[in-house]
Amino acid sequence: MQSITNMGTNVPRIVREIKEHDILKRVFLEAITNSIHAKATKIDCFVEVENTLFDDDEKLENKITGNVQKITIKDNGVGFDKDNLKSFKEHQTDYKEKQWGAKGTGRFCFLKLSDTVNYKSLNKEIILNINGEITEIDKDNSINETILELLNIKLKNKLSLDDFNEDISIIYNKILPTLILVKEKNYVSNLDIRFFYNGKNIKSFSLNNIPKIEKDTFTVKTDKDDNILFDLLYYIGDEINIKESGYCADFIKVRNIGFKINIPSSYIIFVQSEYLNDRIDDSRTNFTIDNNNTDLLNPISFNKINEMLKVSIQRILNKKFPDMDKKNKENFKRIVDKFPFFEKDFNNIKTNNIGYLEAKDYVKSSHKILDDVINNLRTLQIKSLDETLTSNELQTIINNSSVELADYVVNRQIIIDQMQKLIDENTNIEDEIHNLILQKGTSFSESPENYLDNLKNCNLWLFDDKFMNFSKVLSDKQLNNLKDEITNYEQVKKNKELTLRPDISLYFNSADKDKMVIIEFKPFYVHGISDSRKINAIPQMYRYARAIKKHFNAKETWYYLVTTIDDYFKDDLDSQDYKKVVSFGEMYFLYNSNIDTSFYVLDMQTLLNDANARNKVFMDILTQHFNQ
Repeated sequence: MQSITNMGTNVPRIVREIKEHDILKRVFLEAITNSIHAKATKIDCFVEVENTLFDDDEKLENKITGNVQKITIKDNGVGFDKDNLKSFKEHQTDYKEKQWGAKGTGRFCFLKLSDTVNYKSLNKEIILNINGEITEIDKDNSINETILELLNIKLKNKLSLDDFNEDISIIYNKILPTLILVKEKNYVSNLDIRFFYNGKNIKSFSLNNIPKIEKDTFTVKTDKDDNILFDLLYYIGDEINIKESGYCADFIKVRNIGFKINIPSSYIIFVQSEYLNDRIDDSRTNFTIDNNNTDLLNPISFNKINEMLKVSIQRILNKKFPDMDKKNKENFKRIVDKFPFFEKDFNNIKTNNIGYLEAKDYVKSSHKILDDVINNLRTLQIKSLDETLTSNELQTIINNSSVELADYVVNRQIIIDQMQKLIDENTNIEDEIHNLILQKGTSFSESPENYLDNLKNCNLWLFDDKFMNFSKVLSDKQLNNLKDEITNYEQVKKNKELTLRPDISLYFNSADKDKMVIIEFKPFYVHGISDSRKINAIPQMYRYARAIKKHFNAKETWYYLVTTIDDYFKDDLDSQDYKKVVSFGEMYFLYNSNIDTSFYVLDMQTLLNDANARNKVFMDILTQHFNQ
């Protein structure tokens, strides 16, 4: 006997509105959850892919791919009994909504892959087509399983074995909240789910492997002081190897929680609430809640939920790991010692991660706060151009300027520490030192719009803070390029003398005179011999000086040679009448009256010691200021 009914709704339109993105995973997800709702204890999922040949080489096998030809899902659930069949024929049925929150839209996503959905269940064959027609065919023999088949897949979905394995992991994580509920309620005695790729069983899951789940709750206040309750389901231990968390609706994971949990063990953490269930789309793939904004229909945002969730999980973790709170406080103290302005002005830092927190977690999380501080400062500075600021706004400028300056000074200290590390650990590091001061091949110009970039990318303050007021600076470029960069110079035919390539060239243009600085780096830590590269660097500086004297109008020029000054090199400098300069280490000076030029030769460690001494004054001031 055969009968045909129509769902009485515009099925083609419903199917068109279903997104193709991740449709394959959604089909398996919907089919598996339907089987679970039907009290199945065994679910087998098959995918057949064209042009796939298995090979003895597993790595080769995993990379073979082809279009999906057929999908089959078999289960031993209750099947299409009278109530299930009645529900299947109704659009937007509420048959399973109360118990499972199901929306009744799964069959339509099946039609996104195939124009017909074929079921065999009990003593019937049931066919749903793209026009919404349901054909029932009575069979003489009854079967004790339900078989869903999607044939003639119309979307071209290439699927390798590696891809399918990845999809299975995502599907499992999404249905994990459902499996937790099934086990907790003893809905079935056991449940095994198996996945097959071209007939080969590649992965299996069992309800017996789900660990015992603990429960907690937390509340989130709305702007009207209403409390909205959230359930927290969690497991922390090592019974299973999994780290999974997310926000759920109707016992399906919909989205990640958005932060990392740093603990040494496995965990499962899911959040459920009526608030979430009521704000999920029909596909159960997205919430209608905004990350930041609220309205009458959505009185709390996801970010607000997230912050309360962090507090709740951290409280649970502190109990599970008795040393966690102490270690986190020690790491926060470390960061406050290094960045003193954190403790007072940044005491509301909320880290992106929870669990065991390292100093870097606090620093990374402070970036947004610092950006907000600077943006607020810029807004008030612009406002002050047109109107008088209030006393509170003026105080905000003072406070925020202090934080911005503190950030800059602390970052200078980080550069100093990094350079010290290079000196301590390397033996041939001219290029690394060069790039840390100024990246090779770059050039910068002084202008208001470039000011912040210059502060960020040019570390010429290591030599002298006044060098940061350059008009032009070129790194590892010919003097010809410097001449081209200086617009008030008359451009002349390129000269061979100007093909010299200093490591760093600086040009300063002031009202009364032009000034120039040339910096050269030579090998570090070559001890025990008189290194010819160092000795040859001295006449090289003279060649630079003569070229600049001839082709530039600079009234003052300084030359810096940065290297390692050992006893051998000291003798070379002494023989050329270089005089030692008062400094935190080895530095020598010579003024050549014939070419009206000053030459400095200094040890790399001396450069760093001097810079560190200057910056320490600011660091000490900051520490005292922010600890008051």
